Amino acid sequence: SVSNLEEGKGIDLNIKALSLFNKKFPSYNWTYKIIGDGSQTNNIKNLIKKEGLQNKIIIKGLCNEDEVFKNLESSDVFMLPSYREAFGVAYLEAMSYGLITMGVIEQGPSHFIKDKVTGFLIKPNSYKAIENFILFVKNNMLDARKIAKRGSIYVQKNFTWNIHSEKLIKHYEDLIK
Repeated sequence: SVSNLEEGKGIDLNIKALSLFNKKFPSYNWTYKIIGDGSQTNNIKNLIKKEGLQNKIIIKGLCNEDEVFKNLESSDVFMLPSYREAFGVAYLEAMSYGLITMGVIEQGPSHFIKDKVTGFLIKPNSYKAIENFILFVKNNMLDARKIAKRGSIYVQKNFTWNIHSEKLIKHYEDLIK
């Protein structure tokens, strides 16, 4: 996850879902990286300790852009179950790197993530929905990677700076006419 660590971003929900997953599959090899900082950092650290996931979850803190992109590049899945998201550039960045990307229904990412087509959308404020997403990915990795690939292509075709500037220029030209 790449996010401000504030209430409503759902990082705590990810931790609860990963705790359930870890109890069901204790020998499964995974690491969850959290990039960001904010008012919930101490609560998140306490939850990680409470759930016994200190060896599975890494809080990277604030990172510069290059570090964020290196972390995305070395990841497989992007989970940000924010239930207060206006748009969500972080999702687009994750999708552009080909990550299996999960957002929340009726939040910002639902404007560009089509569920099980270009990414995954879950119910808001539900760690069980996150656990179901994680189980789907685990059990259907090939399908999940195909969805991620479609998401990456979609972002490259619709959300680059060049495409955005072309649309903006066209809009201004239409206004001038």
